[in-house]
Amino acid sequence: MKLKYKILLLFATVSLVVLLIIGGPVSYRLKNERLKSIYQGLQGRLVDINFVVTSFFTDIERDLDGIVANPYVRSKYDDGFTSFIDADASSFEYHIGELEKKIIDVFSRYRNSHDHVNSVYMGRKNGSFVRSHKRNRPTRYDPRDRPWYQLGRNNPGEILRTEPYSSVTSTDVNIGVITTLLDHDGSVYGVVGIDVTLDNLTRYIEKIRVGRNGYLILLDADGTILAARDKSMVFQNIDAICKDNLNNLFANKKGTISFSKDNHKHYLIFSHSPVLDWKIAFVIPSKEIEHEVGVLIIQVLIVLTISLFLLSVITIVGLEYFVVKPLSKLNESTQIIASTGELDHQIQIPAGDEIGNLATSFNHMIRDLKLHIEKLTETTASKEKIESELRIAHDIQMDLLPNVFPPFPDRTDFDIFAEIEPAKHVGGDLYDFFFIDDDHLFFVIGDVSDKGVPAALFMARTKALINLTAKSHYSPDKIMEVVNRELNINNDSMMFVTVFCGVLTMKTGEVWYTNAGHNPPLIVRSEGGAAFLKQTGDTALGFETNLTFKKTCVILNPGDILLMYTDGVTEAFDKNNTAFSKERLMEEVNFHSRESIKKMVLGILKRVKTFSGEEPQSDDITLLGIKYFGSSPKELI
Repeated sequence: MKLKYKILLLFATVSLVVLLIIGGPVSYRLKNERLKSIYQGLQGRLVDINFVVTSFFTDIERDLDGIVANPYVRSKYDDGFTSFIDADASSFEYHIGELEKKIIDVFSRYRNSHDHVNSVYMGRKNGSFVRSHKRNRPTRYDPRDRPWYQLGRNNPGEILRTEPYSSVTSTDVNIGVITTLLDHDGSVYGVVGIDVTLDNLTRYIEKIRVGRNGYLILLDADGTILAARDKSMVFQNIDAICKDNLNNLFANKKGTISFSKDNHKHYLIFSHSPVLDWKIAFVIPSKEIEHEVGVLIIQVLIVLTISLFLLSVITIVGLEYFVVKPLSKLNESTQIIASTGELDHQIQIPAGDEIGNLATSFNHMIRDLKLHIEKLTETTASKEKIESELRIAHDIQMDLLPNVFPPFPDRTDFDIFAEIEPAKHVGGDLYDFFFIDDDHLFFVIGDVSDKGVPAALFMARTKALINLTAKSHYSPDKIMEVVNRELNINNDSMMFVTVFCGVLTMKTGEVWYTNAGHNPPLIVRSEGGAAFLKQTGDTALGFETNLTFKKTCVILNPGDILLMYTDGVTEAFDKNNTAFSKERLMEEVNFHSRESIKKMVLGILKRVKTFSGEEPQSDDITLLGIKYFGSSPKELI
């Protein structure tokens, strides 16, 4: 089947599958997202309404502070507040004194300027009572027995809201905001309050609409409905209309619960007012929300179907012109190149899109491939030449070092063996040994601060200088001073080398040595036990011109071993980046201490390679060992 038919079939199948399976998930997701959006929007409205309702009461609390601060209201002259107490018992007519008139004037002016305020009043410690307006019927009562007075008296200095209560002078149900008058000693001598009728609050609540039939209700902490559009609901408990999931209503600060009312599902979307400790909630028939969501889903599916159809038509036409035809042309050209091997052939497709760019890249690839083949031929030849030269350089470098063992077959007073493994073809490690005279053996090991060809050249220079100097100086410290001065001449590359060298007196076993920044060698005593030699504390060669060096003496007894090494041994790493370390070297030395010096060196080298495993060698590895026999017969192990 041709590509264009495959694409057509694939696109038709995908479109059909999308239409078949996308409806459910899209509908579900749209429904949830829309419901979430609606709930979030309603919660936002509840926050705004809570602000208004809270402000409704906080404004009254602020005004109450102002009223209480009035000097007439704060008067402690109880004799001026007796009209209520002295009123005629039958007609309840009484004479209002001047102080009371002034207070009534303050109260009435505030009441008349605030439509939502039903009454402003004050009860005194002596049982007197003053309020903003006249009573509509004769009534005598002791304000000290009223809940609002007792609430204030029991909470001096606080501004509090009373529970809704019925007025004794009217049919209104009031919510009182009250505070106390305090004497200088903190005792209460009066309670002042402002009453707001629920009817006034309901008028605000009933103006708020949500949807066609949704409405707002206000609940106190016990679930009593304080305000609603339907006044018959006021003072009913919420469980009268919503019996389901009420635990969620009282346990959460905000949320949504569903319930059944008149055999229809409703949602109650609520939010908690932290200042009032009330709940503000919308009651909405579920069908209103679900209808809105259903209409949205149908609209989306219609748009999706039309979009998929138009997209299919446009895509099929575009694929035929912009993809199928250019790919066919590209395929023909690649077959020509594959069959003829003609690397000069060019694919003729205009650039401008991915396929055109592919054709251009293909043409560049053919051209670059041709050049690469030519360069590869040259590079291979050059690499083979370099490899050959490096092998020759390696052989020459190895020839610079003693490599025939035993080097002094006629000598039975000592045995010596060395092994070197450069990290590259050539390296910077060195060792050497030779007799200065019949009784003095000079030996040296060193490590240049680099690898490869530069280190090899510096190593060769260092070895030559040491060899030349040691033949005219018996003292290792003087040898190091001379070699250091020479190495600092024209050392523009700032290379340096760590060196350990010594002179062994064959008759006595006395070794005078100098350590120029090198790893401390190990001395293995014939009676057992190995230890690192004491450092002389000197600096590596090549840092400064006029350095002086110290020498130290150690005595080798018959059977003792002196093992020298470079840091390529102790700093060999395994796959976990763990170093071989001095401790492991010490273990290996003790393990091979009874063997010949050759077996010891080769055994340590084998152990290092086993430890590193497949990890590449990061530094040159060199070991040089001397086993001293002295005048006693040599034991061949």
